[in-house]
Amino acid sequence: MGFLANKPHNILRDVSRQACMELSSKEGIPVHQIDIEPYDVRTADEAWWTSTTVCMIPITRFDFQSIGDGKPGPVYPRLLNAWSAEVGVDISAQAEGYARLEKTWVP
Repeated sequence: MGFLANKPHNILRDVSRQACMELSSKEGIPVHQIDIEPYDVRTADEAWWTSTTVCMIPITRFDFQSIGDGKPGPVYPRLLNAWSAEVGVDISAQAEGYARLEKTWVP
């Protein structure tokens, strides 16, 4: 099992990306920084984005095709749980709570 991260050129080197790579190392998941091509995403077992606003979000489809089995893979929740433990907040529960509240927000 390994984690491929896009090389840090031509991308925003955000804090969330770095946190995800550091958590991967702590969890014993090898991290390899490479130039990722569309083929790499299409043939991946799982994929996710990192972002300051969402921390991590799974990608289950790319080019109208499922990534892996079309569901978040086993590494995603493992890292998200480690991230939640690191910051002392259940990130997934927090996102679900905001999703429920969003329905009540007035534009």
